[in-house]
Amino acid sequence: MSGNNDHPVYYFFETMYPHREKLFAIGRASENAGWYADMFPRLTYVEADLRVIPRPEGFFEVGFCNAVVEHAGSRAEQRALIHEICRGCDRVFVTTPNRLFPVEVHTALPFLHWLPRPWFGAILRTLGLTHLSTEADLNLLTAREFLALFPPTHRARLVLGGMYPFGVSLACVAERVSSV
Repeated sequence: MSGNNDHPVYYFFETMYPHREKLFAIGRASENAGWYADMFPRLTYVEADLRVIPRPEGFFEVGFCNAVVEHAGSRAEQRALIHEICRGCDRVFVTTPNRLFPVEVHTALPFLHWLPRPWFGAILRTLGLTHLSTEADLNLLTAREFLALFPPTHRARLVLGGMYPFGVSLACVAERVSSV
């Protein structure tokens, strides 16, 4: 969860899912997600960090993580996040914007995200988009990089939107195959 409650796109799943009492959501106070429990009182909301899910391995049947991994930091931090989500869930559905899509979806700027990272960050700072200017805040993935984040305990397959390899988003469905 995040502090974004100004548009239904940020909580579309929770709004549409008919059995909210079966949902378990994780959010962080540092991301101003306190509104979430009030807006969806029938689900279970836990204050935690996705990088350390406070539940045992395989506790959840399904995990849904929409456009979070690109904000997790370095590749190692992204991998740790995906591994932790997979540890807690037997099946996962994870999405992230596609780095190969010509328009960067957070900024609506075309092509600039294809520049070397220092240049892209400098341009974002110049445009007043400091909150997205570092790798810690925005680290986009290609399909190959995205799939490489998943652990061997889960069989991951990519589901692409749009015309490959330029679809706007990447979506991965992964299912536990063993507990290595």
